[in-house]
Amino acid sequence: MKKKARLPQRGVSRRSRFAAITDFLFGYDVFISYSRRDASDYARSLQQALEARDYRCFIDKRELPVGSPLDSSLLRALSRSSPLVVVGSPVSLGAKSYVPKEIRGFAQVKPESRRKIVPISIGDTLDTAGPECELRKALSEVGNPTWETEPAWNALAQPPSERVRKALLDSFDFTRRNTWRLRAISVTGVVLAVLLLAAIYAGILAMQQRNFAQSQEFKAINQTLKTTLELVTRFWNDGDVPQAVAGLSRALPSHDRSKIIQERRRRSERRMSCSDESST
Repeated sequence: MKKKARLPQRGVSRRSRFAAITDFLFGYDVFISYSRRDASDYARSLQQALEARDYRCFIDKRELPVGSPLDSSLLRALSRSSPLVVVGSPVSLGAKSYVPKEIRGFAQVKPESRRKIVPISIGDTLDTAGPECELRKALSEVGNPTWETEPAWNALAQPPSERVRKALLDSFDFTRRNTWRLRAISVTGVVLAVLLLAAIYAGILAMQQRNFAQSQEFKAINQTLKTTLELVTRFWNDGDVPQAVAGLSRALPSHDRSKIIQERRRRSERRMSCSDESST
């Protein structure tokens, strides 16, 4: 039985390229930090709820090795995100959780981001966590932001509650307006810089073309002068002074012709007078 050949998914590649371009230009509206061991379903539901309201979210779905530092892609996503949403689940309190590292990484790449970290406590997870907990330590390092609470004990198995979604959206609106304003200014600056560089490059190219045209013109003039002077020299050696003077006058600029002609005539008259004297 023959297997059907798979056609390349061109639409998917186009969408992924478009998404990559928009991520590069505008970054993300929200970075969702969560523990993959117990909060994956809740984090994905939160991502879907926010993206349904046109918020672009970054959510890392990889299971990173325990103890390894944040890689460059995560740090780049943290630096290009506006607020950081922290899902405070029971596993996120553990010493091996990556959530505290992402909080510290977010604060490191965005030093002004204290008001942009929004924790969500699943049940009383953050309320009952001791000060020695790594997650509570990381939150205290960024100013102990006030968290929203999912009151249900089984909230991780359910979509985010309407109360939490409303609180998040209300806190994001002002942040997104300011972020879009700053991004618009940044994009405008980049466009103006590109236009300026294009204008400078066009000016340099035009100057090079003008210099090339002038050099070609100079080469043509030099070749004409060289040919004319060879003819003038031949006429002069043959004693045909009028032809030599005429050829020289055609080869030189108009303001120099009269001087050359007068000088040639003087020399010719002197030679003729000398020949007359020698004959007498």
